[in-house]
Amino acid sequence: MPDRSFPETPPPPLRWPTPVELVLPREPLRAIGEVMAISIHDIVNDAQRKRQVEHLWRIRCRIANEAWLRRRLESLAYDAWIAAHL
Repeated sequence: MPDRSFPETPPPPLRWPTPVELVLPREPLRAIGEVMAISIHDIVNDAQRKRQVEHLWRIRCRIANEAWLRRRLESLAYDAWIAAHL
């Protein structure tokens, strides 16, 4: 009986590029659920809870964007200081 786990010929290449899906980290969503003491079922079944989670998610994204922007500005200021003093 031949071994079919590794076929001899590779599959043909895809004709069209496959779409790339954005994968969100689950940790922030899990943290929001823990803070609100709710499960994913509560979010799916209750529109008010869903809006609350969306609101908290937007706040989390703003905080993350602001933190990234502050680090970037500090990096640019440091690079400018180094360039001015060398």
